[in-house]
Amino acid sequence: HKYLESFNIKKFGQAAKIISFYDCQQIRKDSPIASIFNYEHDYTCIFFDQPIVNYGRTTEEEYLKFMKNIREIFLEEISNNKFCVKLHPGNHSDLRFYEGLHIIPSYIPSECLNINKDSLWLAISSSTLWINNQAKKIALINLLDFKSNKTKEYIRKSVVMNFDNNVFIPKDLTDLKNFFIKNK
Repeated sequence: HKYLESFNIKKFGQAAKIISFYDCQQIRKDSPIASIFNYEHDYTCIFFDQPIVNYGRTTEEEYLKFMKNIREIFLEEISNNKFCVKLHPGNHSDLRFYEGLHIIPSYIPSECLNINKDSLWLAISSSTLWINNQAKKIALINLLDFKSNKTKEYIRKSVVMNFDNNVFIPKDLTDLKNFFIKNK
């Protein structure tokens, strides 16, 4: 699903095949790509970008406020070059949201990121949090105001709530901050 927007699907004609979200996740989980390529880095906190603003799920103002809150909680990691943003494979986001933050390019597969015992992965609702690895994972969906509560609830029920017990879903910013301090 990552590069679908790069192709003109009409050119594939009868060869085009729709693969279910579940099957895509199974392919990602079983992918041997990490055994071939490992992206080395020193980051302990990785925020996985999603095209939330571009898809009209929230406003630019809300997303900027959300990122300001994330920056405040992870200020020490940002100052110590231990926090970065992993761009979405389609890279639809406006990079000004991440001004001053380190960036992992969109073409690096998340499955290939080097993980250590201190790795913390953050995303609003990204399926990247389903990747089977030892990183501590946090779904931040409760911390961002969506334009539509119906859309937010749909995402929560269809994606976020399908995460296994290894993904923490903070109720609010205080809950996130407490979790982070406890797991530092």
